Amino acid sequence: CSIPMPAIWYQIAGIGIEQIIIFGFTVFVTLTTDLLWGIFAGIVLELLITTGITFILERRRSQLNNGNRKSLHNPLSILFRLFQNPVSKRELVKNEYHLYFDKPLVTFNALHLNKEIANIPKDVRCSHFYFTKGVTLIDHTTCENIFNLIEQNNLEGRIPINIDGMQCMRSCSSYPSSMRLVNLELDEAREMV
Repeated sequence: CSIPMPAIWYQIAGIGIEQIIIFGFTVFVTLTTDLLWGIFAGIVLELLITTGITFILERRRSQLNNGNRKSLHNPLSILFRLFQNPVSKRELVKNEYHLYFDKPLVTFNALHLNKEIANIPKDVRCSHFYFTKGVTLIDHTTCENIFNLIEQNNLEGRIPINIDGMQCMRSCSSYPSSMRLVNLELDEAREMV
């Protein structure tokens, strides 16, 4: 059964505006050149969009905090952060495993995330993922992977995974695994407490 072409565009647009921009650009480049260039162009555009959004969020956060918070104002340093391991701390406490994330969770650091998840001890009772204030963005692909991991663990009766901090982030669309952005207003309120 094939899906009609307009339905695909509509479905991707429902995930988020950034997804339809990347998809449309990738299709355009593919049709005007070839598939390899189209894929490459889509990856580069996703990297630029992710870097841009993260830069804007970090700069806005710094402005809201009157420059009191150490912030990254250099897009190049933000770009490098997107490829680094997002886990800042891991610990085993009373047979429960805790992972603390402090960088954006994006496609480009997914290998680090997968490695961290694979290294969760098999004999723990449950795992906890904490999204700290350093997580300014969770892209659609990473959000989808996290939700799939939780669902798969539940279906297979493996250790449950509890998530803390994602509820403080703002979803970019009504799609369940859409891009999540730090909620700067909520972030500012937590700073004042």
